[in-house]
Amino acid sequence: MRTVPVLLCLSVLSISEIFPQSLDLSRTTFSASGEWLIPHREFGEFWNSGPGLGVRAETPLSPTLFLIGNGRFSWFQRAESVRKGKIPHILLITLGLGLQSQARIFPDLLFSADLSLANNTFVFLGLAAPDDIDNAVESEFGFQGSVQIRSPGIGFFISYQHIFAGLDPVAVTSLGVFIPLQ
Repeated sequence: MRTVPVLLCLSVLSISEIFPQSLDLSRTTFSASGEWLIPHREFGEFWNSGPGLGVRAETPLSPTLFLIGNGRFSWFQRAESVRKGKIPHILLITLGLGLQSQARIFPDLLFSADLSLANNTFVFLGLAAPDDIDNAVESEFGFQGSVQIRSPGIGFFISYQHIFAGLDPVAVTSLGVFIPLQ
């Protein structure tokens, strides 16, 4: 698990080698999002869709390429099933770092697509959560990709996140809206 922070650091160093100019952090923009997440595969079998809140930072590397960082909290309640009493609720915390490409479609409409490496922390909550504190939290890594359409005051996005969880990876699709923070 310690290799991922090293990989993230190496990714940032590689970006600085590709784009030798210094990052102008004063041009970093921030946004906040609200979204609805739909779990897939085994994740969707035992947990319902749920809400999420996120934040995002974008720093330009070139006029069309951006370094992005994002974080999201989302909540999933257990689905109706035979095993309902044995399945805990889940708080999913996602932190990602990646690259985004942008293109202006019309003067006031921007299209963008991104790909991130994401750390996903599952926090199991409620009476069905494991008693052993070491098993109440589980971290998994994955990839997250999204497309966005934005105008000056608001944007919309759809994202897909592949999470490497054991032998049978799970996935989450989200639909959301975001607003720039100034």
